[in-house]
Amino acid sequence: MPLIDSIIKTIVRERQPEYLIVQEPGGGDRYRFTLEQAFLYIENEIIEIRVTGLNRSVEIGKPTELLGVVVGSELNPQLAGIPPLEVKPDGEWDPVKTYGPDVARQFFPQHCDKPYPKLRLQLEVSKEFLEEYENMLREQQTASTNPDSTRTEAMITRFSRILEMHPNHLTPYIRMGTLFTDHKMYPIAMKYFELLRRIAEMSLPPDSEDFVLTNESQDNMNYLDALAMNATFLMAMDQKEEAIALFKRYFKHTPMDYHGVRFRLKELTGEEYPFTDPKNPVNLEPYEQLDTITVPLNDVYYPDTRPDPQKWLRFHPNYKALMIVASHPPIDKSVSYQEISRHIEAHILAEDAIADDSPQGTRLLVARYIASGVSRHEAIHMVGMNLLEAIRKMNSEIEGADEPSHEHVHGPDCGCDHEHGEHAEHR
Repeated sequence: MPLIDSIIKTIVRERQPEYLIVQEPGGGDRYRFTLEQAFLYIENEIIEIRVTGLNRSVEIGKPTELLGVVVGSELNPQLAGIPPLEVKPDGEWDPVKTYGPDVARQFFPQHCDKPYPKLRLQLEVSKEFLEEYENMLREQQTASTNPDSTRTEAMITRFSRILEMHPNHLTPYIRMGTLFTDHKMYPIAMKYFELLRRIAEMSLPPDSEDFVLTNESQDNMNYLDALAMNATFLMAMDQKEEAIALFKRYFKHTPMDYHGVRFRLKELTGEEYPFTDPKNPVNLEPYEQLDTITVPLNDVYYPDTRPDPQKWLRFHPNYKALMIVASHPPIDKSVSYQEISRHIEAHILAEDAIADDSPQGTRLLVARYIASGVSRHEAIHMVGMNLLEAIRKMNSEIEGADEPSHEHVHGPDCGCDHEHGEHAEHR
């Protein structure tokens, strides 16, 4: 039982909008701790409380109320009693063997000297737990899109229960971080990403060891997502050195760079980091992992929302491609590399044309398409495909080839089914 006017460390075991259920490290009694900003703290966060009183409940099973003020907090998985994940060997990553020595030296100069062991983070859970959890993930989609939905609080409560049962289960942390990011509650989102990162790094070997993490397992993906997001938040908060350290950790152990962190490193340090050209047919890595590529928070691209024109035009074409890939749902593996490239190129051409209104009248054309009833995303497809066709014809004239076109100009009145055309396949 804590003494009055003492400072105690407690672990947040359950969070509610108006109170927390906390417990001292090592187990023991749980206390209800009421405070105005309870929502700012997350599950398994360590908070220091200066105790001012105790209010024992006469109701059986109801926890004693702890009275006091928060004097400090930290994210410390070891102190919170969170066990590490299993780390299993998962073969080797050898860019020389995969891509050939020339491509490896060009695109992976820091990792072409030898094969690197691949590691897989893994947590074993029961089949029954997985089935219940899948239902929760489906419900989260509704909670993420509606800030006022009663399902949001229900999802938070259910995720809290999952984290109490499996405090080292990484997926709830990434889901909660994403949920609060969607609702623009960034300080809380950052805590979830940071605690996830610390749990994974507690499990992994030290940075001084050579190893590679791919996104071939769910927990690896969770860690890489959280690491990139955590660094991006630090960058937005002008904590430059801390952001650089996290971006470099990512790049050291994940040279495939699913999140485009090399652009952040160049922006922060001025150093050039080689980029694997997504149009290079020798290296299909960016397209083999389409369902897991994400981009930093500040650069998320939504086809139905116009991006900032000046910012868009400053982006490297390869980074635009990554953002476009990240904005689309997973693509059927039967879709060819050429179709994917063409779809991405159409998006880039259309957004570039809209950003600087060149050809002149592009913005007005898009506005007319939208006014006719199509979404901005479909308008992007139509403008992009028309520009691609115009470029093809121009190249044919320059080369003296008069091959007839097998395509027509796309528009709301062209008579084709846009939803089932090639340009809608990746919507």
